[in-house]
Amino acid sequence: MHELAIAESIVDAVCERAAGRTVHRVTVRIGALSAVVPDAMRFCFDLACEGTAAEGAVLDIDVTAGPELLVVSMEVG
Repeated sequence: MHELAIAESIVDAVCERAAGRTVHRVTVRIGALSAVVPDAMRFCFDLACEGTAAEGAVLDIDVTAGPELLVVSMEVG
């Protein structure tokens, strides 16, 4: 399940970018050709967020037809 490693990388990046503020929402774009399963990503994201500034954050996933996998936006407070 490579989704866990991807989720951990996303959480690390958004927490670093949030600079100590609480992360409320993260939006990612996942292409159907990226071999990332959206449901698995949601599960792994919740695990990766535990104990971080992103704990409790909502993960929004925009599924597209291409190969992309990227963080589109994040909400912090």
